[in-house]
Amino acid sequence: MEGGPLRTEIADAFGWAEYPNLNVPARMLLVAFEKPEQAQSSAKLQFHTDPFPKPSKEAAWITNSLFYRGNDTLLARFVANAQKYYGVDFKSTGNAKPTKTDLRNSGHSERLLPRISGEDDILISSGSHLQTAWSGNTFSMSTPGITGFRTASGELKQVEMLESELKGYLYAKTDKFEAVALPCNSAYMVAALPAPGQSVHNLERLLAETPDSIDAELKKQLGRVTMPTFHFQFEANLRQQIEQMGIRKVFEDVGSIIKIPKSHLTEVSQKTDIQVDKEGIRASAESVVGAVYGGIGNGQNAFHMELNRPFIFLIRDRTTNALLFLGVVADPTQP
Repeated sequence: MEGGPLRTEIADAFGWAEYPNLNVPARMLLVAFEKPEQAQSSAKLQFHTDPFPKPSKEAAWITNSLFYRGNDTLLARFVANAQKYYGVDFKSTGNAKPTKTDLRNSGHSERLLPRISGEDDILISSGSHLQTAWSGNTFSMSTPGITGFRTASGELKQVEMLESELKGYLYAKTDKFEAVALPCNSAYMVAALPAPGQSVHNLERLLAETPDSIDAELKKQLGRVTMPTFHFQFEANLRQQIEQMGIRKVFEDVGSIIKIPKSHLTEVSQKTDIQVDKEGIRASAESVVGAVYGGIGNGQNAFHMELNRPFIFLIRDRTTNALLFLGVVADPTQP
């Protein structure tokens, strides 16, 4: 999909027009998440058998798999580039349609696989997994306490809160938001709170229009952060949202990938599981795409940021600064 209308449509939707070659950053992210086979396998085993492991060991990995019915149906150039730059593992399922069993047998987590129709000729599965502890004593010395969190509906709920150590953090406070970057060993989390009188939806729109608006304001400053622990799962079919972004051609024809005319995507499902507590961050997302054949610085005063109402969080890889996970904590008591 290096050129043509599909590439143009996707580039316009994601603002990639000024980046003609995405192969280099993609490969950088894969390298950052690569682990020796044995270590990676044990990390997967630990993560998938225990839904709430303590991140005593750092673990981060990406799994990209494509299962397809038949033989010699995919364009050779697409296969070569997907293997080289995105680490995609290609597997034919012979005359049978690929199923969830194929995904499970390939190492994808059963509890994270989203619902799929089971009627597709191709299944593309991409998983991102992160398990990392807070850097230093950010929250590790904190004794969780119960305090109030005001939800968007105005309800006051008693939730478990953590108090960070007093240290230098990247921090910003503007007339639109208050934000802080909380460091982990393998990643970092930016928590952004809308300014008083602003809603979290206003902040979402700001980030959608100017993605670097928070990063541009962050400066090192002494302070501390009060943050709720939270754990939630989210599952959805994203086709409607993707089409609303302006990406529609892939649901009509993916001729740059598949040799059979009029082959097209049918569904894009995702399931995400994120837990943040005093130990660190555990986050995983599994996306399955189906297709059918055709047919510190100069701050004078220490800040105290209280995440006691709905806020946005962004989890980024420390090596590449790539955005790994993004979400909104509207109610920490809801899974």
